[in-house]
Amino acid sequence: NGNQATVKVKLSGTQSGSLTLPGFPAIPATGKKVSVMDGYIVTVQGDKISHFQVDSPADGGIPAMLMQLGIKMPGI
Repeated sequence: NGNQATVKVKLSGTQSGSLTLPGFPAIPATGKKVSVMDGYIVTVQGDKISHFQVDSPADGGIPAMLMQLGIKMPGI
């Protein structure tokens, strides 16, 4: 849509190594499989990304991935 694109992705895999996310202690490998939907809005100027926005569905993104791994979100 002009210089803006909506990107929808399915993230899936098996957590076979340590997972490091900002604001969390390292999460040791669980061996669990995950599959979540996520979304992004990307704005481009010229040949460069000028803005990147995470637009996760309510039941997707990092929170859903952590839930599938059995990790409790801080503050919840």
